[in-house]
Amino acid sequence: MAISSGGVGSGIDINSIVSQLMALERQPLTVLDKKKTSYNSQLSAYGTLKSNLSGFQTAAAALKDTNTFNVFSATPVDTTLLSATTSSTAIAGSHTITIGTLAKSQIQVSGTGYATTDTTPVGIVGDTLSFTTGASNFSVTLDSTNNSLAGLQNAINSSASNYGVTASILNNGTTNKLVITANNSGLANAVTLGGTLAASLASTTTQAAVDAALTVDGVAVTSASNTISTVLPGVTLSLKSLGTTTLSVTRDASAITAKVTDFVNAYNKLVSSIGNYRMKGGTLEADSTALAVQNQLTGILNTPASIAGGSYGYLAQAGVAIQKDGSMALNTTDFTAAVNTNFNSVVSLFTDATQGFATRLYNESFSMLGVGGLFQNKTDGINSRISSIQTQYDRISNRLDSTQKRLMAQYTAMDTMVASMRQAASYLSSIR
Repeated sequence: MAISSGGVGSGIDINSIVSQLMALERQPLTVLDKKKTSYNSQLSAYGTLKSNLSGFQTAAAALKDTNTFNVFSATPVDTTLLSATTSSTAIAGSHTITIGTLAKSQIQVSGTGYATTDTTPVGIVGDTLSFTTGASNFSVTLDSTNNSLAGLQNAINSSASNYGVTASILNNGTTNKLVITANNSGLANAVTLGGTLAASLASTTTQAAVDAALTVDGVAVTSASNTISTVLPGVTLSLKSLGTTTLSVTRDASAITAKVTDFVNAYNKLVSSIGNYRMKGGTLEADSTALAVQNQLTGILNTPASIAGGSYGYLAQAGVAIQKDGSMALNTTDFTAAVNTNFNSVVSLFTDATQGFATRLYNESFSMLGVGGLFQNKTDGINSRISSIQTQYDRISNRLDSTQKRLMAQYTAMDTMVASMRQAASYLSSIR
């Protein structure tokens, strides 16, 4: 509170005096502001640590899943003949594949040509054109809106009952013709045209429906599609051209290594952030909770896994080790060797339901991040302190507002009194 005329009567700068007095009174608020800022910084730090621990938990979740380790690559010697993809059910091995025939879709072209696509009638209103493939069929009927090549094309393609054919228009330089193509390849998807309009169109088959024919390790295989996923477990073949090639299905150690690398990087990011916050002068220098996070994870890493039939008890035996500075390092050479020579032991070292390191680290992270966990308890405590500080701050602020008003009132009254005394003194001087 301030008055612009303070000190007019006395010549004293009332506003300045009150301001200085209030500065002293406000010192407790400054202390509270510093505490609040410190606690907010701690909240921010724990937000970062929580995010980093969550990232580590995600990386651990991937490695506690056995499917993460069941990754394969399928590589043909001649990539012009075929390509292949794999799933987790693939089995490593080498296969000789000879492709004799590629699957093809049936194509039929009308023998009758039409001068225009949108005005020349293709038949008589009421004519029908039916399509049949096995047990599937549908038909279209000519009416005044579709009795043209373009109209018939649109009626076929937009039919709600169309189970799998596409109509298009081909211009051969002199006339327009209707082309009917089966959407799916193979003999089973050949299309038979019928109805009263079929005779008018006089369609001929320009490409017959053909099944793919190949041999895999000497066994004859046929398929309606050039994409085949039923021959080799967990392998999908995509046929491209005719010929013979060898397909090698191998365990993809590089893909597994990439997941372990993610795990190592996520751990190091967490540990580094803890170290930065706890260093001298850091936000959490005197906070033991952040250190507890690292200690709990380190405790798990230092506790050997006891897995029946397993060859490894520590991650370090598979090339994943904790360094002197507390960080984690991956020796890719040692890890790849372990995967290639003792795969099952590597998998169980990470994924075992009770002893696997990824399983235990995931569960510990989940506990710390969950309801009632370390992070919630810590942040709830900090928020409670901030709330208490704010209550104190508000109470002191209200008291200081009253104090400032009281001081201004007192000094203003004094100023008024001094002004009155001066006026009286001046009057007395004037009548002598």
